[in-house]
Amino acid sequence: MSTKRSADRWASRAGFGLGAAGAVAFVLSSAVPAAPVGHALELRVVANLTGRLDVRPFGSFVRADALRAVPGHNQALGRTAITNQTARPLTLRLRALPSEGGLDRVLRVAVSVGGRAVADTTLGGLRAFTRTPVVLPPNQASELVVRAWLPPGTPRRAYAGRTLDVPLEFQTDFAPKDAAR
Repeated sequence: MSTKRSADRWASRAGFGLGAAGAVAFVLSSAVPAAPVGHALELRVVANLTGRLDVRPFGSFVRADALRAVPGHNQALGRTAITNQTARPLTLRLRALPSEGGLDRVLRVAVSVGGRAVADTTLGGLRAFTRTPVVLPPNQASELVVRAWLPPGTPRRAYAGRTLDVPLEFQTDFAPKDAAR
């Protein structure tokens, strides 16, 4: 009986050792390569469907995984199409609803709709609806372009290691009959 117990112990220990070695090998082989953490800003600008507007593609259309205040790495650009789904012209104003306020004075944002500039300001300035509405003709797509950038010389501590989601909110009203684009 004592020989059986020592054989069982040996087999148990060998099995545990092999299992542990296999687990370590699996973890090491599936490790994600190291990436610098906390040196840049991760930015997403999001546009979603509304009752009157169709947005294609909808969701996150401006993406930057490593935005820094360094030329060549300091801006993000995205485009999406917005379509007035009603039978009447609509006036459109928009604003940003950032997930945090720490970059309000640092991040710059320019927005155009249908080729017309509607904002060139800081992120904080875009928290209010744009002043001048854009008229969207019925059943016609207009390109929405958003460019966000960190000006050169922006201190790293102002943006490094942050993740910022910026949903856009659209305000639409029926345009007066004589409204022109």
